[in-house]
Amino acid sequence: MLPLTPAEAETLHSPLLPDNLYVADASILPQSLGLPPILTIMAMAKRIAKIIKEKEA
Repeated sequence: MLPLTPAEAETLHSPLLPDNLYVADASILPQSLGLPPILTIMAMAKRIAKIIKEKEA
């Protein structure tokens, strides 16, 4: 998947993946939160999903 093409760099989406596939994992966090960060990751993923859903509507 790396290096990114100009289109992939602009959209952060590979054309090899489905259009409706989004990934929100610990890489969205700027630094380690300590152990266990799973609740924060789940909350961030849920918030991102809500934002995506609102933008698509």
